Amino acid sequence: MENFNLLLNKDEQILDKETLELTPLSLKDKGKKEVGRKEQLETFSHWDKIDWSALKVRQINHAKLLCPVTSVPLELSPDYRLIVGLGNPSIYETSITLHHIYGFPYIPASAIKGVLRNYIINEFFQLNANELAKVKKEDIGQAKEQKALKSSIDFCHIFGCPENSAKKNKAGKQLAFTGDIIFFDSFPTQKPNLEMDIMTVHYPKYYGEGALPPADWQQPNPIPFLTLKNNPVKNRINKFQFIIGLRNGAENREISIGNYKGKLVDIATSLLFQALTNHGIGAKNSVGYGYFSGVNKI
Repeated sequence: MENFNLLLNKDEQILDKETLELTPLSLKDKGKKEVGRKEQLETFSHWDKIDWSALKVRQINHAKLLCPVTSVPLELSPDYRLIVGLGNPSIYETSITLHHIYGFPYIPASAIKGVLRNYIINEFFQLNANELAKVKKEDIGQAKEQKALKSSIDFCHIFGCPENSAKKNKAGKQLAFTGDIIFFDSFPTQKPNLEMDIMTVHYPKYYGEGALPPADWQQPNPIPFLTLKNNPVKNRINKFQFIIGLRNGAENREISIGNYKGKLVDIATSLLFQALTNHGIGAKNSVGYGYFSGVNKI
């Protein structure tokens, strides 16, 4: 099976509950040597047939066809592990975001836009003491978002905004409008390197049912899940290309977000670089997943 998405999600498996390994039923039925699921997924070889360099160039060219102005592509590598889509619907307890046609791991444009938007709100639109006194603790995040929407027209030019925001027409009426930046999916620029990881629920009856207190007599429940992890020994480094562009009909205007001042596309790209390197993307950021490193060429 040459499509990794189909191999992971459509190939029926036999689970060994003691070793937590799954054996593809299709391989067993064909009389082939039984392969542990971990080994089968980590050593997937059909990605060798993909011309990654051509895919990288093609995405850049397509972005230029769609947008009058595009960013300088950011080619970044995760510092540790990366998992996007861990909680997506799946036949297993965990998941990973895979391209529905190519089958390889990728980062959806919606996730990239969301991370950048959240980073800008938390970095540049913190509430002062007077504003904090007026909101409940659970509403602080929403209050910061409203502050960004109502006080920064440049924030709205990047992401768009609803009514009752900073955008007004000549009559002073507040308007809803579409953001001027288009975000593209982030594809790998070379063969991805997959590696299994495990998270263990030590108190399943406490977290799952909530009826019993956490205690050491409960049976831990290890849950394996796929991640992207660099393997310098085998010279297999995960790299992703990030591109944004200017929407057709929009102006690549001068904007100011915090201390960042310049053209719209350049500022959005610089802030995206900061978000990916300092904020991270995907799941399990608190344990080091999802942080990138690289060079911002702007």
